[in-house]
Amino acid sequence: MKTLNSKLLLIVSIIMISVSCSSTKWIEGSWTGVGKQIDNKTWEMEFTAKPQADYKINYPGLSCSGNWKVMSKKGNQITFREEITINEMSRCDQGGEIVATKINDNKMELVFYLRSYDPVNPIATATLTKK
Repeated sequence: MKTLNSKLLLIVSIIMISVSCSSTKWIEGSWTGVGKQIDNKTWEMEFTAKPQADYKINYPGLSCSGNWKVMSKKGNQITFREEITINEMSRCDQGGEIVATKINDNKMELVFYLRSYDPVNPIATATLTKK
């Protein structure tokens, strides 16, 4: 019985790891789009996601770029924390929270939050298209 329980635990663990790893596979690739703030200002975006959780963001018109770090994953939704590393004193906010949701294989929706500005409501949205 102990051997059976150990085998079941191993199988469940493998399934959990497999599901966890594959849940971010959809976001891999290069994406582009336009973000729109609540004041109707817009900005271009270039996002690149590589295997092994390497997420890079570039805002060409705002002259800043950086990294997104995964905070949580749930189904086809990933929540990131943004860290601006290039030109961090520019018009890009530091420490934003981004919720990325898969629409289909070639589109994703982004919702941006800056909790220090508004703890509940988003400050911007975007739809990105895979290149």
